[in-house]
Amino acid sequence: MQNALKIEGYELLSQKVYRVLKTEIVKGALKPGTKLLEGKIAEQMGVSRTPIREALRELAAEGFVKIREIKTSQIIDKVKELFLKANYHIDPDLLKLLQKTLEEETSPIGKYVLKMIIENNKIASREELPICQDTGLAVLFIELGQEVRITDGDFAEAINQGVKEAYQEGYLKNQ
Repeated sequence: MQNALKIEGYELLSQKVYRVLKTEIVKGALKPGTKLLEGKIAEQMGVSRTPIREALRELAAEGFVKIREIKTSQIIDKVKELFLKANYHIDPDLLKLLQKTLEEETSPIGKYVLKMIIENNKIASREELPICQDTGLAVLFIELGQEVRITDGDFAEAINQGVKEAYQEGYLKNQ
């Protein structure tokens, strides 16, 4: 009875994925520099991203693949830079739309308001001042690639610190 319950040849799914990817790398089917995207590999293999992620980490530990490392200080600096830019400059496409709307507007009050928004943007861009002093609540939509590892800190804390520094440096309304 004991032999009937024995499982032989058991292998975790992440181990199977690891083995397949390592074999493809060693054979040269996956060339150096090839981006190994979790989602694409998962789709091709018919598995979830989790075993792919685990296999890629193991392959990285053995030097078969590189996982990009980003320091939290880089995240803080980039978030601050982009946050200030978003508060100082209207997106060019939006500005074109405002100018087009101004041309089509028939109401004198509507024309006046649109002219003021466009002029306010010019001043804000030139002087690097917030377009509007009531900069509202910070909402960020962030994509973090699978083959990225955050070093020396926490991702969410780095995002929050970048926003905080932008508010302080840019004299934006306190949250």
